[in-house]
Amino acid sequence: MEKLILNFEVTGCPNKCRHCYCSELKSNRELIDIEEVISISKQFRDYLDIDIDVYLLQEQTFHPSFIDMIKRLEEEGFTNRNGKGILISNGIGIAHNSELAKSLSEFFSRVKFTLFGTEENHDSFVNRKGHFDEIIKASKLCKEYGVTVIWQIMLTRGNANDVEKLVEYASTEGVINFVTADFYYSGEVLKDDSFVPIEDDLLATNFEVYEKENSLFIPEYQALSSIDDLKKQEISKAAIDNLYIDSNFDIYPLSNINADFKLGNVKSDIDSVLEMLKDQNGLPPLVKRRMEYDLEELVINNIDVNSKEMHTAQTLFEKLVNIEMNK
Repeated sequence: MEKLILNFEVTGCPNKCRHCYCSELKSNRELIDIEEVISISKQFRDYLDIDIDVYLLQEQTFHPSFIDMIKRLEEEGFTNRNGKGILISNGIGIAHNSELAKSLSEFFSRVKFTLFGTEENHDSFVNRKGHFDEIIKASKLCKEYGVTVIWQIMLTRGNANDVEKLVEYASTEGVINFVTADFYYSGEVLKDDSFVPIEDDLLATNFEVYEKENSLFIPEYQALSSIDDLKKQEISKAAIDNLYIDSNFDIYPLSNINADFKLGNVKSDIDSVLEMLKDQNGLPPLVKRRMEYDLEELVINNIDVNSKEMHTAQTLFEKLVNIEMNK
């Protein structure tokens, strides 16, 4: 393990997006102080003697000290997604705090919001009415204060017809980038993946046309591909190199946030967690099992290679691991 990512749940998120692990979290949703984040991260860095990336999540812009938290992480030398010039947000905290929007330009050149379709489809997907309008408001505020706005759409089965409308709207509002998003198989969709796009959905979006005519579609993420093309691609199976710490300070692999994968508690017994990560002894059985799977073998055992579903290699792996573990 050359680098470890620590994701801290510093606030809660009012949305319950179908693709997101947040819908399954049972943490207490209390605000975490940045000094606790730094103290824990330092102990990981010192004991494991590796670089640590620190990410602030769920939804970081809700935190009343968000900007000060970014400053402190920089002071302590922690590389963090939030401080690399791009802020990934659901937009709610920004939409309701114009002063925050104004201060973002000091640390961020870009902010990225995810859309799941036009208003009706988007609000249905996140299970909260009014969120689409909040993203529009946040986008306008960021643009007003000189922060470049990026919209990414999560292409789902059934929202392909919304893509053209969103591209047109992005052009009207001056949103200068338009990207696809990865798919994260966790939360509700582990039980129901009927939203996964198929080849016809991807073809219906005319992405190549948009790229040529509007210069809006910029594929920053791994492209969606057919299952047969993906099965031999490189993926990350090391479930313990990307960890999630909730507001109870319970720690899990980011890929599997549930009780069976819990590694411990970094507030009450951080020494045991660090020792487990260093020598990989004492890992929960399901974590060990997940790290042994091979994507090509999973495809052979669980899915028709002629399936029309579209995935990235990593999300296909997560889907099939879930199937295998529930047999």
